[in-house]
Amino acid sequence: MRAVLVTRRRFQPQWRRYFPEMGGVAKKTHPKRRFIWWRGGVCAVKTWRKRGSMSVPEAGLDKRAAGERLIAAIALGSNLPSAFGGLEANLREAIRRVGELGRVVAVSRLRETEPVGTAEQPAFLNGALLLETEMEPVELMRALLEVERAMGRVREPGVVKGPRVIDLDLLLYGDRVMSTAKLTLPHPAMHERRFVLQPMAEIAPEMVHPVLGASVRTLFERLAPVLSQPRSTERR
Repeated sequence: MRAVLVTRRRFQPQWRRYFPEMGGVAKKTHPKRRFIWWRGGVCAVKTWRKRGSMSVPEAGLDKRAAGERLIAAIALGSNLPSAFGGLEANLREAIRRVGELGRVVAVSRLRETEPVGTAEQPAFLNGALLLETEMEPVELMRALLEVERAMGRVREPGVVKGPRVIDLDLLLYGDRVMSTAKLTLPHPAMHERRFVLQPMAEIAPEMVHPVLGASVRTLFERLAPVLSQPRSTERR
């Protein structure tokens, strides 16, 4: 059953029948199915479905219910100090800002890791978090990039995987699979990266990679063992 509020003026010429139990004037617009009535200066449309009938979803809506919150997995990294302080201070500030995009439900320990790609740069401090959010994936990724920019990250043309104040990667978004010019889900390299899987295995070991069909714990266990010492055990 759905009710849609409309203006009184629009339906005033159509009032034909009076239903005392409704407390207003109504018009029967479809046999045994729909009524329009006025009460307190507002008209409403009310629809009844026959038993066994199927509702048709509104065009353009996601399969999930409106307002439903999903869990996004986000990787964190930093290897340059900033106005916020050292590497751990950068990550704590990033966690705070990401929390404004929804609700942070879990944060991993932070671990010092060797850089991937350009070797001539400082070691990274990495972690991961889970964010409960209503934002759509592309919208969320855009917001994460804005957090990076606001914290001082500069993306220089031609420099890939260079040093950075903050790095935020959207790894998983529920079981969403997508590939666009702006975003690929799941993150195409997450299953190969220890500095991503180790913190994820700590906070979401049963979260499943929707393409590979394996849990985070399984993906982490498949990696060759490499020592990685925890930098901090503090949780948000």
